[in-house]
Amino acid sequence: MTTELRQAIDTADASALRQHLERTDTDFMPVLSSRVDLPAYATKLASQARRVELWQGERLVGLVAIYCNAPAGADAFITSVSLERAWRGQGWADRLIEAACTLARAAGLARVRLELHCDNHPARRLYERHGFIPAEPVQQMLPMHRPL
Repeated sequence: MTTELRQAIDTADASALRQHLERTDTDFMPVLSSRVDLPAYATKLASQARRVELWQGERLVGLVAIYCNAPAGADAFITSVSLERAWRGQGWADRLIEAACTLARAAGLARVRLELHCDNHPARRLYERHGFIPAEPVQQMLPMHRPL
């Protein structure tokens, strides 16, 4: 099996997205499958989101999914950030997030928003490194945004 990684844009189909989300399901806080139907969510991402992907051979190992379908000047929304554990701590999440923000900027959007669980401190540190600013928490979720 190759360990060489490659980054791609919008190449994963719903099946590859579903498989990746199933492998990373319990890494989400709270667990992703407790909030969404994974096959339906994968289909939605494949058809409606822009995707910055990290591949190891034919296996999708990292993903940032971002909705960039708002009118120019509006907000993009990062709906999913996931990276298999073997590839963490190597800067891949940073590269994927920056590439997603580049897609939003190219679409003429003014800022990028996202939400994370208030207790997800590693994710918050990651997003703050990329210029995301926290807002007031809503229930257990922390909205953040980044101007483009």
